[in-house]
Amino acid sequence: MTVSDSEPPPADPPDGMHMFHRVSYLLSGEGPVAISPDLTIPEALKLMRDYGFAQMPVVAGKEVLGLFSHRSFSERLMNSQWLWSKTRTPETLVVEDFIETPVYVRAVEPIDKLFTAMDDVDAVLVGDPDRLQGIVTSSDVIAYLYRVASPYLLLKETETGLRSLIEAAVTPEKLRECAQQALANLYQGREDRLPTSLVAMTFDEQVSIVMNTRNWPAFAGVMGASRDMFTYEIRPVGQIRNDVFHFKRELTDEDLEKLMTAREWVLRKLRRKVGQGR
Repeated sequence: MTVSDSEPPPADPPDGMHMFHRVSYLLSGEGPVAISPDLTIPEALKLMRDYGFAQMPVVAGKEVLGLFSHRSFSERLMNSQWLWSKTRTPETLVVEDFIETPVYVRAVEPIDKLFTAMDDVDAVLVGDPDRLQGIVTSSDVIAYLYRVASPYLLLKETETGLRSLIEAAVTPEKLRECAQQALANLYQGREDRLPTSLVAMTFDEQVSIVMNTRNWPAFAGVMGASRDMFTYEIRPVGQIRNDVFHFKRELTDEDLEKLMTAREWVLRKLRRKVGQGR
């Protein structure tokens, strides 16, 4: 087993290019863990189990010979079972005889390059046969894309969930009254533009309507007894939402935690409403 001493993944490019998702962003700062072609199959399988890997590159010196995986081992073994059973015991089988030809991508390629590359394989190697920079699996791609997309998913679920709670709490007529109560000052001189339906309101306007002291009794039955708790859980979402959809900054772990907490709060209220309706 070796850790590749090839060049590290490229640093983030300057001049705004870092905003474009590249293959290199899926690589860790350390080189890939590789195995020797002379390693026995039991030893290789144990290493893969210990590391939690389903595949590992096979390297001789700095030259990549191929990729050893559960799939390459089982396919090769089944296709040549008669040979191995007659000539070798399991302890003498070596990795070199069970490797498959890897697919390579460049670190600077856009991430969508991986989608085509992974049509028929579970992992690709990043770099070249004589300069291995890393390995990317389908699980790595899914995890990366989820991290990128999770703020949008959390915001969508929170916002649409809040709309459902508001619709369950008040009639359209009552919503118009609540909008007049909470938003009239914001639309002074523009009364004809004051939104009275949920689809016409911004997220912050919906929150303001519910938070309004005079409106709160109409929503308390659905939102819960504590207006302060609603304010604490939901109000921070508006600023984060603005930053996300206007691409103002990268979200912090604290931001994501607030989004997840708000989504869970809304989901809990929706589940309670469904439960009470049964």
